Amino acid sequence: MNSQIARKIVAFLAHLSLASICLMPKAAADEACDFVRDQTDLAPYSCGTLEVPENYNDVNSRTLEIRYIVLEAAEKDIAKSPLIFLSGGPGSSALQPASLHYWGESPLRAKRDIILFDQRGTGHSSALPDIGPKLITILAQNLNSERERQAFSSLIANDRRELRNAGIAVDQYNSFASAKDIDQLMAHLGHDTYNLYGVSYGTRLGRIVQASFPARVRSVFLHSPNPLEGDFLFPRLHNYSRALGRLFDHCKSAMDCGPGSADLKQDYIAALKSLEQRPGTVETQDGPFVVNPQDAIYLLRTLLYRKDARVLVPDFIRALSAGDTSLIAKVVERDIAAQKYYNSSMWLAVERYEKFYAADSIEKVREAYSSLDLLPYELGLFTSLYLEGSAWHGNSLPPSERKLQFSDIPTIILVNQDDPVTPPSDGVKMLQRLPNSRLLITGDAGHGAADRPCQFSIMSQFMDNPDGPLDTACLNLEEMIPGKSLQPD
Repeated sequence: MNSQIARKIVAFLAHLSLASICLMPKAAADEACDFVRDQTDLAPYSCGTLEVPENYNDVNSRTLEIRYIVLEAAEKDIAKSPLIFLSGGPGSSALQPASLHYWGESPLRAKRDIILFDQRGTGHSSALPDIGPKLITILAQNLNSERERQAFSSLIANDRRELRNAGIAVDQYNSFASAKDIDQLMAHLGHDTYNLYGVSYGTRLGRIVQASFPARVRSVFLHSPNPLEGDFLFPRLHNYSRALGRLFDHCKSAMDCGPGSADLKQDYIAALKSLEQRPGTVETQDGPFVVNPQDAIYLLRTLLYRKDARVLVPDFIRALSAGDTSLIAKVVERDIAAQKYYNSSMWLAVERYEKFYAADSIEKVREAYSSLDLLPYELGLFTSLYLEGSAWHGNSLPPSERKLQFSDIPTIILVNQDDPVTPPSDGVKMLQRLPNSRLLITGDAGHGAADRPCQFSIMSQFMDNPDGPLDTACLNLEEMIPGKSLQPD
C-alpha cells in the first residue's frame, strides 16, 4: 500500500469519526458546545470532544478531554485547507468569548474553516485547578520580595499536594504532550492538510508540531515568536528593560507620549522610590490591592503588551507620580479580569518543564538585576515564581534538548520591534532550522499586537500560496529576513 492511499484511508476513517460527533444525540451535542451558548453570531459551526491520554507513555493513564469548535466557512472552498489556532500563555483559553468573536468574524473564514481548541489543562479541556486567583491575592498584599517568595513557596507546596492527591500528573502538561494532542485532533477531524497559526507561546507549540508531525501541516504563521531556547526569568527582565528604554527614548521627542514626557525615565524611577516609602492602595471588585514598586513594574509590563503602549505607559507613570488611584485601579482591574480565561497552573506546569534551570540561584538573579538600571526593584510575581516554582513538579526537559528542530514547511514569523516579551532577537532564534521561512520585523510596539486587516491579508496570501511572493505593503515593516540565509546547524 503506497503512502498516498494510506493517507486517504486515514482521512476517510477520520471523517467517519467526525460524522459520529455530528450525529450525536442532541443533549450530547449541546454539551459539547456549551461554551458557545451566549455566542449568537458564530453559525455555522460544529463542536466536539476528543479524549487523549494524560500520559502518552502510560497505557493505564487517565484520560483528558480536549474540547474544540470548527467555525465553518461561509462558502467553503475545498481546495483551501483549514486554519488551526494555537493560543498563547501557556494557559490561555482559545474558547473564551473574545477569541470566539475574533475568529468568528475573521475574513479568513470566508472560504476556509477555522479550528479552535483549548489545550490540555486549560479552559474547557480538563482544566487544572487554577492557582491564578491565589497568586493575585498574594500580589495584592504589601509584601517585600522575601515575604512574597515565602507566600508563593507555601502556596505551591499546598496546591502541588492537592494535585497529587487528586491523581493529576501535573508534569504531563507541557508543549510536547500538547503537540501530540494536536496531532490526534488533526487525525480525528480528517483533513489531509492544515495551516497552523500560533501567537506568543502558541508559536513555540506550533514549531514543535510542525517539526514532530509534518505530514498534515501545509503552512505555519508564527506571531510574536516564543522559542524553546532561553530561561523563564532572565529574558523577561532584559526584554522589559529593552522595550521600556526604547519607549523612553521615543518619548524624549515624540508628541504621542503626552506632555512632559522628555524626562519620563526620571519620573519612572522617582515614582518607584516613592512607592517604596508609601505604597498606594486601590479598591478593586475583589478588594483592596496595594501597589508597591514590584507591583508597579509588573503592571507596567502588562501595559507594554499593548499596541498603544506609547500612550498608556507614560499615562500610568504620571498616575503613579500623582497618586491617581482611578487610573491605577483600572489597570489592576484589567489584569485581574484577564485572569478569568487564563490558567496559571498550566502556565507554571509548562514553564517548569521547559524554561526553568535548577542551577539558577538567588545570587544569579540579584546579579541580573544589578546590571539593569530600569529594574531598581524586582519584577513582581515572576521573580518569586522562578525561585520557588521548581517545587511545582520534578520533571524538566534536559537543557540539551531545549531547541526547536528542523522543519522545511513554509513559515512566516512576525514580530514587533518594541515587543516587551518576544523581541526580534527571539524571531532570529526561531528562524534557525527553518530554511523555508521569512522573518518580518515591524516598527510597532506591543506583544501580539498588529493591524488586524493587514495581518489577515498577509495570512490569506500566505495560506493560499505558501511558497509564493508576499505583499507586505500594509505592514509598518522595518526588515524582512529570509530563513534561507540561516541554514540549520
